[in-house]
Parts: sequence; structure tokens; C-alpha cells
Amino acid sequence: MLIYHLGFIAAIGGIAIVFFAMKGYEMMGGNITTKGAAVVLIICVIMVYVANYLSWSMEIYFELEKVDGVSFGEVIRYTRDIVKEADLYGDYLKDLILGFVLSALGVSGMIKNMFYAAK
Repeated sequence: MLIYHLGFIAAIGGIAIVFFAMKGYEMMGGNITTKGAAVVLIICVIMVYVANYLSWSMEIYFELEKVDGVSFGEVIRYTRDIVKEADLYGDYLKDLILGFVLSALGVSGMIKNMFYAAK
């Protein structure tokens, strides 16, 4: 969320997500197997989606806070509706896809090594 708001490239966040997901899996489950690598990858995809959603929620909140004085919880709850109503769904999807692509590029070596080590 903060990375998005500050304008940094999403690959930095992707690297952090994969790194901490791998370390968390190793701490809880031991060695990474192929199944474990797949679990880590699924967690990373979910986290990139959540980060994008929260980033959009934060941007909407900053705009609505000036006018309506809404709470961040309300904005999180209605972000999807606000994006659709404001006809920003294409931009939302573009940011989400860009986040996935940049994250994948940023962590491709780590993911390759993770699956290689799992064999």
C-alpha cells in the first residue's frame, strides 16, 4: 500500500511478498517442496491483489475524506462499487495486471530457485 502510494515500482513489493512468504513457509513447514512452492506462489498472487485493492482504497479515501469525511473502513467496504460507479474499472484492472507483471518480473529468479530447490 505504502509502496504504491509513494510511487515505487510494484516489483519491490513483489520481491518482499515472495521473500516473506517463503520464509514464513520455511518457518512453519520446514523445507520447501513443490507443493509448498505452489502454496507460496498462490499466497503471493493473493497478496498482490490485496495490496492493489488496499492501494485503491487508500487513494479513494484520501479524495473522499476531503469532501465527505468518510471512514477508511467504509471506503474499503465500498471500493469495488466506487471504482465501478466512477468508471475506473479499466484503470483498476490495468494497475492490477501491471502489479502482477512487475511482481513476476521482480521475483522470477526467486520463484525459479524456489521450484528448483523443491525438486
